[in-house]
Amino acid sequence: MRTEFRLATLTVEEVERKKISFEKAFTNALAKIPWKGDIAFAFNLAWETLENYMLADYMLRKDGIPNPPLRRKSAFRVAFYLVFKKHRRVSEIKRFTGGLLSKRLYNILRQLEKVEKEEDVIEEEDPAVRLSLKYSHPLWLVKRLLELLPKGSVEQLLKSNGRKISWLRVNALRMDERKAERMLKKTGLRYLKDRDVPGLFRITDLKGPLSSIKAVSKGLLIPQDKGSLLVASSLEPKPFEVIVDACAAPGMKTAYIYEKTKGLCRIIA
Repeated sequence: MRTEFRLATLTVEEVERKKISFEKAFTNALAKIPWKGDIAFAFNLAWETLENYMLADYMLRKDGIPNPPLRRKSAFRVAFYLVFKKHRRVSEIKRFTGGLLSKRLYNILRQLEKVEKEEDVIEEEDPAVRLSLKYSHPLWLVKRLLELLPKGSVEQLLKSNGRKISWLRVNALRMDERKAERMLKKTGLRYLKDRDVPGLFRITDLKGPLSSIKAVSKGLLIPQDKGSLLVASSLEPKPFEVIVDACAAPGMKTAYIYEKTKGLCRIIA
């Protein structure tokens, strides 16, 4: 567990320090330490920590520690998730934090051992602030949603965003759907074929970075969100059309449009 805790801490630190994607941060962190541990557990631990980081940071501010060193803050975020969400005991946490947490931070964690709900530690009265902290969403976004939707609907939306869904689509220019499905079966991953988008698979038990899947690293399967694909499909692109993509970054929809026309369109992006 010591190695997994350290890897999760380094991943969280990389995300904040370098403003990079989660997978890139995880790969960078993995390269920094000799690896002997459960990579799937470390991957999920880092991901779930980031889904709850705002409440962890709030606990630091409430205790008068707004700006600890980033490595220490990252370690606290991981420990906070383990104690508050997974109900691990602080006495257990201390065995594998490797000196990253101070006595004062352990005291904050001990206060959380008997707390069951986020509402019990959030002292703010503003509903937007409470929802922002509970679900780790930007305050400006929560305020805007509350202007448009009832509070109950906003909370359901924020809660649903916490579900991690991973999608892979077939690169139809290089492989057909049946071959892609055979490759997925060989990986041992559980998946569901999407009913709306041909060649799209929902991965239901991701145990590490998508880039670790051989077909992904070869460009045969491409990680892309279903919503992104539906946007490109709604355009109904056809061969020999000239298509302007005025919002092409990082270019996933652009690539899918090109694929939908079998490479026979001209795209200005």
